[in-house]
Amino acid sequence: MSYFTFDNKKIYYEENGSGTPLLFLHGNTASSKMFTDFSKRYTDSYKVILIDFLGHGRSERLSEFPADLWFYEAQQAIAFLRHKHYDKVNIIGCSGGSNCCSECST
Repeated sequence: MSYFTFDNKKIYYEENGSGTPLLFLHGNTASSKMFTDFSKRYTDSYKVILIDFLGHGRSERLSEFPADLWFYEAQQAIAFLRHKHYDKVNIIGCSGGSNCCSECST
């Protein structure tokens, strides 16, 4: 299992495949598990990345979700990309993860 640290908390991620990174961002009350089967279709062409936002899945719990949750999740995604030194990335988001995508691109 792989983790990186954001805001002094551990965020789970996994990477499969090779090529240009393809980051999947899950929605509220979900986790990266929602993309497990679907993302396998892309591992021949992309480095598929699944992360669990803080408070979700295998990432560390939060005592309370912030009022600006999608912005906070976008910060987590950006911190991950910087941590891995990825500069050109494709992103697929679902539900709140798609709102996060718009924050990531600004």
